[in-house]
Amino acid sequence: MKEGLEGFKQIRREAELFYQTIGAVRCPYFGELILFDRIGLNHLMYKNSSRPRDVRDQARRFHHLAHAVHVLKTSHTVQEYMVRQQWVRVIVNSRWENRLCPVYYFAFCALIDLQIRVKVVVRQVEGGDKHFFSVFPEREQKFLEIDEN
Repeated sequence: MKEGLEGFKQIRREAELFYQTIGAVRCPYFGELILFDRIGLNHLMYKNSSRPRDVRDQARRFHHLAHAVHVLKTSHTVQEYMVRQQWVRVIVNSRWENRLCPVYYFAFCALIDLQIRVKVVVRQVEGGDKHFFSVFPEREQKFLEIDEN
């Protein structure tokens, strides 16, 4: 088990280093930059501020991080859209406050190597910048090749 845990720690370190090099990506759908900030990286590792994701779930998300960059750079169509009223921590008058704000979610889907459908989520708190929020495989199945004989 320790070998598996050490392997995961290595994957996590590499993903964090890669994430830090991204910075921002121009998305053709929005015609603007999508930020890769700490919020997105934290969401890959934690379900909420106090509950980490399962190690296998984190590893899957880290594995598809490079695909997320490609999907955002090439997507011209949003597949899913949602608005929710959520409590969000924002800076008001030079201090942090929790406010109930509309939060916009945009999901882009892509088929990677004709095998894996990846969903990339971009989030925007009302009045704020759009930032990468999550990436995950929707299903991992190989499509059958049809034998015409």
